[in-house]
Amino acid sequence: MTMRNEPPNLFYRGSSMKGTFKPGDRLSIEKIPFGQIRKGDLIIFRKTLNDQAEFVVHRVKRITSKGLVTRGDNCHFNDKTKVTEHGIVGRVTGYDRNAKKFSAGNGLRGRLRAIRLHFQLHLRRLARLMLRKPYRALKRSGIVSRIWEPAISGIL
Repeated sequence: MTMRNEPPNLFYRGSSMKGTFKPGDRLSIEKIPFGQIRKGDLIIFRKTLNDQAEFVVHRVKRITSKGLVTRGDNCHFNDKTKVTEHGIVGRVTGYDRNAKKFSAGNGLRGRLRAIRLHFQLHLRRLARLMLRKPYRALKRSGIVSRIWEPAISGIL
């Protein structure tokens, strides 16, 4: 297994950070000493699965003596394995989306953003569960199609 010091590309892909990043966002990464990482920082680290290195971007939730506890902003649970000093690639400082530059939001600002995104994640899940049965019942009844008759002014 060969690992390079830098990730093969700096483009985000996946869904664990949905809400913060979109697939295709180009990430800006700075090298940072392990001791300077704070709660709320977005870090990129190496994760080895089946002798293959994968690069992961997640937010630091807690700092412990055994490593960093991380979680994606769109994930329900913390990562099972702690990130140690030798796995850190760097801290994400910003990202480019559609030729526009954005700040990544680290530290306290990042923690607050992650809390808001995580709350929204749970709220959407709860809304789907609560509204599923009434929606299906309304759809089966045909009431909406009988009451609502949109005016069609023309076909383009």
